[in-house]
Amino acid sequence: MSFGESWPTYLSSDDLESFVSSHFGFDPRHATYFLGKETVLATEMPGMRLWRERLFVFMHRNATSAAESFALPPEDTVEVGVQVPI
Repeated sequence: MSFGESWPTYLSSDDLESFVSSHFGFDPRHATYFLGKETVLATEMPGMRLWRERLFVFMHRNATSAAESFALPPEDTVEVGVQVPI
């Protein structure tokens, strides 16, 4: 992972566990990872047209999850979710 000084650059290598073990000096197999997950809901509230909201919801739902992107072990990952109406 290319973290520059201390934070990842966009589209860097995504092996978070190897970064944690090499930079923080502890075994990542003993870590628990907490992630936020948003579920976007299309509504008829004023703002975006409904077809655009539905398209955005579709694209958001089909995006790669952070757990997959960072190759986190499913048994050590907790996702806390919220529903977001747009």
